Amino acid sequence: MEHLFLVNPAAGKEDATPAVKQFSALLSQSLGEPCQVQISRGPGELTQLARAAGETGRPIRLYACGGDGTLNEVVTGAVDYENLSITCLPMGSGNDFIKQFPNPAAFSEPAAYCNVTEKRLDLMEVCGSLAVNVCSVGFDARIGTQIDRYRRIPLLSGPRAYWVSVLVNL
Repeated sequence: MEHLFLVNPAAGKEDATPAVKQFSALLSQSLGEPCQVQISRGPGELTQLARAAGETGRPIRLYACGGDGTLNEVVTGAVDYENLSITCLPMGSGNDFIKQFPNPAAFSEPAAYCNVTEKRLDLMEVCGSLAVNVCSVGFDARIGTQIDRYRRIPLLSGPRAYWVSVLVNL
């Protein structure tokens, strides 16, 4: 199997590309399988990269490297391809998707990817868009879309940026 790391350098507080490259090298060495890193240059490109991977027909595991929005872009591009499997390397501000699992920290450990069981995931389609783990409207959606205004301010990453957005929107 091939492994393709799709990186959103705008996710999280700082560009995680160097960490992703290090992670992929460790994983490649552990698995003895090829790993490649591709970096997005803008919104929507990860969807195109995932789709292009699917069109090869080869079995590829995609790693959505970023946050929940990054995962959504990758899933949107991969949804129609049986040859693709998807996981994520959490590099975003909230990373809510992985919090549904018993051991979210395992998503950041190369050894955890050496022996995995793949499972199908239900998706929600809302107004032509796919949702992986949550679909928000109204007040909650407004909070989520405005977190980016605060997450790069010193001391306001992750949950703190969320709570600042809650207060501002109240």
